Amino acid sequence: MMETRVLQMLRRNGLPQPERQYKIFENGRFVARVDFAYPHWKIVLEYESYRHHTGRIASERDNPRRNALVALHWKPIGITAQDIRSGGQRVAAAIRAAARHP
Repeated sequence: MMETRVLQMLRRNGLPQPERQYKIFENGRFVARVDFAYPHWKIVLEYESYRHHTGRIASERDNPRRNALVALHWKPIGITAQDIRSGGQRVAAAIRAAARHP
C-alpha cells in the first residue's frame, strides 16, 4: 500500500518510476536494501514512517545506514505520510535537484 501511494505520488509529479526494494552493494559487500532508488542518479527514496523511524533504537539503526549510503555518494531523500498527503511537491523538487547534481 505504501509503495503504491509513493509510486502514484511520483507519477503525478511527472517523475519516472524508481526501482523498488533496490539492493546496494560495494565491492560485492551488501550495504543496504532501500525502498526505492534511481540508480543512474544515485538517489535513494525511503519512506519514513513514524512507527519504524522514530526513537533511539531507530536512530541507532538508521543513521549508520544513511551515512554508509552517503559515503558511497548516494543521495537519500526521505518521504513521509505528510509528503504523500500534500501531493509530494517537496519530494519531487528534492529528486529533481539531486538529479541535476551527479
